[in-house]
Amino acid sequence: MDLARVAPNDDPAVVAGAIVLFAAEIICVSSKDLLEARSYLDGMRTAIDQLLVNAFPLKSPAHARQGP
Repeated sequence: MDLARVAPNDDPAVVAGAIVLFAAEIICVSSKDLLEARSYLDGMRTAIDQLLVNAFPLKSPAHARQGP
């Protein structure tokens, strides 16, 4: 999804936050109880974390000393 087309004048991080809140509302509606809702949330958290790890790979201490 191209956030610039959906909300061209808004900070993409703010728009992404709104999408997360919308997703949380959908989880509330589609879950039968708190345990099921938390399972959905845990799955999303894992997926988001992996996307962030891929976007910002950790550098080893040797890499950090060598510079770019």
